[in-house]
Amino acid sequence: MRCNEGDARRIWEGKQAAEVTERLVAVGAGEQISRMVAGALRDSGQISGAGDLKADTHVCRVLGRSVVGKLVDAETAAQLARQMHPDPWHLDWPLWNLGRDYCHPNHPNCTACYLMAYCACTRNLTETEPNATVLPVTKIATEICITDEEAKAVEYFSDNEKGYLDWIAVNPTGYVMNCYKASGPYMLHRSDCYTIRNNKHFTTGQYSKACSNNKEEVTIWAKQELKKRGLPESGFQRCTRCNP
Repeated sequence: MRCNEGDARRIWEGKQAAEVTERLVAVGAGEQISRMVAGALRDSGQISGAGDLKADTHVCRVLGRSVVGKLVDAETAAQLARQMHPDPWHLDWPLWNLGRDYCHPNHPNCTACYLMAYCACTRNLTETEPNATVLPVTKIATEICITDEEAKAVEYFSDNEKGYLDWIAVNPTGYVMNCYKASGPYMLHRSDCYTIRNNKHFTTGQYSKACSNNKEEVTIWAKQELKKRGLPESGFQRCTRCNP
């Protein structure tokens, strides 16, 4: 602060997005969070230069399906984005928005998606029906490339604070099942609910967290875990503050 005349905004003055990302990672921030912070600083005009997108689950799903026809990991998604645009950060919001609104994990709304004509998954299906110009919605919904990884799509965090905090940071529209380690009950929250963001010992105390972008999948997971413990499958509640 002394070096910047009391103005914290000047910490990054004159820096490039890639340099900011590297510095944030070096001090312990996650790779995806660092990219998101650098992008926000770039969008607000405080830094300049090309930056990587944050490869969250929406971005990985849309890039993987549309470009290669299957789910890809975060590093592969970042590499694809670099090949597609000299400044990958420009792709971040459009891809995330497509994943949130159209390219859902289990029931994608392909006919409403403006990438449908170019999508590798849709193209692969169309090739099996050469006379079809647009695939029936029911066929797309049942045959679009849903992998085992997407179908499971539940990440469990116990004694892993950084992993959990990274997940909720890059999945603001997801769901979190707060699990009492000793026994029930479990409680379902939206991932932006302040009650699971503003405390300490998120996963290192008496609670663990199961996270997913698919509410149905994390609910099924919770019922299975409760059953293993000899508790009723109905033994979880929904947060009354965030109403998931």
